[in-house]
Amino acid sequence: MSRIGTLEKDLVELVRKVDSLIVLSRREVDRKAQMAQKIENLMEELTLEKEKNFKLKMELETIREGTVEKGLAELKGQLESMNVLLRREADGKAQMVQKIENLMEEMILEKEKNFKLKMILETINFVSSGASTNAAAASIN
Repeated sequence: MSRIGTLEKDLVELVRKVDSLIVLSRREVDRKAQMAQKIENLMEELTLEKEKNFKLKMELETIREGTVEKGLAELKGQLESMNVLLRREADGKAQMVQKIENLMEEMILEKEKNFKLKMILETINFVSSGASTNAAAASIN
């Protein structure tokens, strides 16, 4: 009986150890399930953060594009204003050149008139001096 009692005692001890291992195993399974749940939650959070990050990047890109487009529009406006000013300046210079050409033509015409008047005056003086010479010669005779 002693042997059966020892076996019974060993069996009870073994059952208790198995129960203890089962409890430990369940705790380990629960712990792993909790860790798996935490990992899943973190993955969801990471996914949400990635989506938020992507949206923010897209918004930033849109803002940058808008800023670039606005800057380009401003530069285009400035360029058009400069072109208008340059055209006005060129038109003003063309008008000045035309006025100078007109004045030069007028000056040439005036010089031609002066030359003709001078020639007429010299002719009159020549004829007058010739007439007085003839009159003087006639008075001598």
